[in-house]
Amino acid sequence: MTNGKWYNFLMTTPDRNEELLQAINTLLRSLEEADTVREKRDQSLREYIDAVRVQLDAQGTLVQALSKSHEAVRVQLDAQGTLVQALSESHEAGALVIDTLGEWNKDLNSRMDGISTKVDGLRDDIGLVKGGHARNAMRQNLPRIADGFGFQFISEVPQAAVIGFSKVAIAQGEAKNEAESFRNADTVIYVLTAVGQPGYVAIEASFTVDSNDVGRAVRNSDYLARFTGLPAYAAVAGVEILPGAQAEIDAGKALLYRIPTRELQSE
Repeated sequence: MTNGKWYNFLMTTPDRNEELLQAINTLLRSLEEADTVREKRDQSLREYIDAVRVQLDAQGTLVQALSKSHEAVRVQLDAQGTLVQALSESHEAGALVIDTLGEWNKDLNSRMDGISTKVDGLRDDIGLVKGGHARNAMRQNLPRIADGFGFQFISEVPQAAVIGFSKVAIAQGEAKNEAESFRNADTVIYVLTAVGQPGYVAIEASFTVDSNDVGRAVRNSDYLARFTGLPAYAAVAGVEILPGAQAEIDAGKALLYRIPTRELQSE
């Protein structure tokens, strides 16, 4: 405005001036509020930008971490693949070892079967030898055995006489297999009892006396009593006595002569 116009403007009525001042104050406040709003807006924008930047940084860190994790997973998968391959090769090697061990085991079992057969054969041979020694020891001490039983030894009954007894048994209806078994009696002796009565003692000898030995001795003495008409006694002789045989001896089924080991010798 020109000076004249300012003068005219300032010289307006007081009411008019008051309205003008109010308008100016209102404008100034509006400008101040606008500045405040603008500053708040700018602050909010800066905070938003900072937040976005932080988020982007975090995402970048996450992406980097994921990338490293992916690489680690890839390395782990490669390692697992190597391990699987190694396990597969190890399994194949183990299967080969198992097959080889199986063949060795078969061969070992075959060898052990052969050894077991030989051992069984040796055991049988040793049993026969020991049994033979026991019978020899028994025959060499017949008078002392009879005396130990309380009898007087007269003589050993010849095998021919035993065979004759078996034939008599068969003729009288005894089972042939039983009579034939009687023929194989280890020893039969003719004795006098304490009262002077003649009789027989059927002796079965084994290194280890079992219930079968007692049973044969009892059967043989029964044959002698039935087919000679004279009293007959069952007896067993051995180095070792099994519990079952000992129980039958204790029950009075048979007499016992325990052979001392020093008396064992071959013929």
